[in-house]
Amino acid sequence: MLKIFKGFFRLFSLAGIIFLFLGGFSFPLQTRKDDKWIVIEKASKTLTLYQQGKEIASFPCSFGLNPLIPKSKKGDLATPEGLYKVRYKRPSRKYTSS
Repeated sequence: MLKIFKGFFRLFSLAGIIFLFLGGFSFPLQTRKDDKWIVIEKASKTLTLYQQGKEIASFPCSFGLNPLIPKSKKGDLATPEGLYKVRYKRPSRKYTSS
């Protein structure tokens, strides 16, 4: 009986790790009327914009040279992870190419 339990435990542990690695974990977006969020999904290489809890745009994106390792220090070329809120919008600037 104990062997069967250990086998199921290993199987479900492995399935859980694979589920998290493939992007099955998501953050619930608790929104207010004016909330804006940016969600970056490394697995699908997408950047998605949300406003008031609704998806308003999605774009392909790329990452640092070490996209799968967690960011540990400045200059490690890894991509930071986490949930970030848009606090303000920088005023428009005129860009020119020379």
